[in-house]
Amino acid sequence: MGAKPLNRMRGSLDKRARPHNAWGRSPSDFSADWQAPALAVRPPTAEYTAESNSYDHSITQNITLNLPAGWLIDALGLRLSDGRSIEYRNTDAEVVFMDPSVHRVGRSAALVDRAAFLAMLAREELVAIWAVAGEKSVFGQLHSSGFGGRRAFTRLFHSEAGALQALPRFETFEKPSRQQRAILLGEDAEGLADDEEDADVEM
Repeated sequence: MGAKPLNRMRGSLDKRARPHNAWGRSPSDFSADWQAPALAVRPPTAEYTAESNSYDHSITQNITLNLPAGWLIDALGLRLSDGRSIEYRNTDAEVVFMDPSVHRVGRSAALVDRAAFLAMLAREELVAIWAVAGEKSVFGQLHSSGFGGRRAFTRLFHSEAGALQALPRFETFEKPSRQQRAILLGEDAEGLADDEEDADVEM
C-alpha cells in the first residue's frame, strides 16, 4: 500500500458546475411550496448488507461492508483485488479504496487514498461534502413522561483546494415542559401544563 494515507470517506459529492433536475421535470411541475434540487449529488459509497436470519441461513452473523460507488470506480480506474478482501486497486496495482473491517476488528468504514481522491475531485470539478450531526437528550425512567430537554447540532464540511473547510455550526435546543421536568425530577406534576416550556431551564 506504500506510504499514501487512506482517508475515511462518508458523505456526498456536489457537482457545482452542472446543476440539473434529478427527476427530469421542470420546477413548475412541482407545487409552489416545494422546489426540486438545484445541484447533482453523487454518493461516494454503496453499502452491502447481508443478515444472518435470511432464508438460506448461509451466514451466522450479519455482514455490512462499504463499497465504492460505480461512478467512483470508473473515475479512479479501480478494480477489485480479489474475492477475499474489500480492496480496490488502480492500474498501477496500488490500493486506493478499502474497507478494513473484513480482516480487522471494528466497524465497517470506507477508506480512500487522499492524493488520488483529491486529484479526482479536481479533475471532475467536484466538491466533497461531509455532514456531521448529533444530539444529546435527557429522559426519565422507561415508560415515563420525564424529559429534560434535547440539544441537537449539525455542521457541514467541504473540500476546497486540498483542505477540509468547516461551515458554521447550527445548533438547536428543545426545552421540556414544566410537567415533563417535574416528572423527570420526581416532583408533583399535577396541574402543570404539558404544552408550556419550563422557563427555568437554561439553553
